[in-house]
Amino acid sequence: TLAPGSWTFVANTTAAAGAVLVELYQTGGEGRLVNLSARALLRPTDSGAVIVGAVVAGAETDRKRLPAYVRAVGPELTVFGIRNAHADPRLERYRGATLLDVNDDRPLSLRPVERRVTGWVIESNSTSSAGLELLLAPGATTLVAKSQDRAAEGTVLVELYRE
Repeated sequence: TLAPGSWTFVANTTAAAGAVLVELYQTGGEGRLVNLSARALLRPTDSGAVIVGAVVAGAETDRKRLPAYVRAVGPELTVFGIRNAHADPRLERYRGATLLDVNDDRPLSLRPVERRVTGWVIESNSTSSAGLELLLAPGATTLVAKSQDRAAEGTVLVELYRE
């Protein structure tokens, strides 16, 4: 049981390569999960993608939708001292194997959403990071950050916020 507040979990490996799975479940109680983020090295191959999954409670036939905002931040990470930030991440949203949304260049029109939801607005005029405002239906959603430039690699921050 975790006390209310912000928590950071770090998964490290001494292996040269491999995948890490970190799972977080809300099993009840008064609180609610508001944000989930993962920072990782994004490689130019499909196996080098950064994948974040989320499950919204409720029956899949339920008409209820959960407002959310998701982004894959790359070049703006240099402000925080990340030297190998990815130059141009791409964000895809799936339900099962069905591709629902794609964004390569976050529109500047999403700044008000970022300000309201995240507390950290990407202030640069660059649109190289990706972002999507979503209504998540009950069931599983998969968010995949990929390298838009199939030859580039670098660090990316994938964030999912509940509005």
